[in-house]
Amino acid sequence: MIEQVEMDILICTVEGQQIGLALNKVHSVVLAVETMPLPNAPHHFLGAINVHGEITCVIDMRKLLGLKAKELDINDQFILCNIHQKQVALWVDCVKNIKQVKTDEFIPAEQVFSLNHPSVLLDNTNQFFDLNIRRTAACVSYPL
Repeated sequence: MIEQVEMDILICTVEGQQIGLALNKVHSVVLAVETMPLPNAPHHFLGAINVHGEITCVIDMRKLLGLKAKELDINDQFILCNIHQKQVALWVDCVKNIKQVKTDEFIPAEQVFSLNHPSVLLDNTNQFFDLNIRRTAACVSYPL
């Protein structure tokens, strides 16, 4: 019998699209604040913020997901998480809840994106930010 592994994920939304982040990568969730610009940064970097004395890059999830741009709103949130042992902030519209998902129900990202599936699970955040999102994000086969 194959053991089913469950993973805790933090569910958030960006422009109506649900995204799940592996909870063990998340430090905390904070309200969005104004960012300082980062000259010559990659296009998906919104800017930087100071989190307890540590300069933290803010990543614009809309740009990474190919969604329409919008202005930062005081109701938006930043998810502080680790990528390559560095803390980053992911700009999202809102954090909804924490959910357990069975990892054997994941389907390859290529299949999900070809079907315009509304839910994305970022299981391996290091791979997600290293490679093309449409080839590395793990996706679940049912709505989060």
